[in-house]
Amino acid sequence: MEQILYKVVRGGSISEKLWEDVSKSIEKVVTKQPQVAQVSFFNSLIEFLWSCGLCGRAARVLSIARVVGVYNDDKCTTFTKSEWCLDLHR
Repeated sequence: MEQILYKVVRGGSISEKLWEDVSKSIEKVVTKQPQVAQVSFFNSLIEFLWSCGLCGRAARVLSIARVVGVYNDDKCTTFTKSEWCLDLHR
């Protein structure tokens, strides 16, 4: 999982295969953790990507988090496909 996440945060292009690997790794490892740990993991990863200017990747990670049920509608609001609001510090 560390190698997969390194490829996500280091920059450069990311293939769809890598995003599939990210999703599978998260489902296998992260979702087995308590809810608090899941939220903490995704908050940190999304905030890091965003602060590094990798906003598209942050949005993709957010999508994965929403699919696996980490964030519900009280923390994340989607306005359009490319415009959303996430309260990471609530």
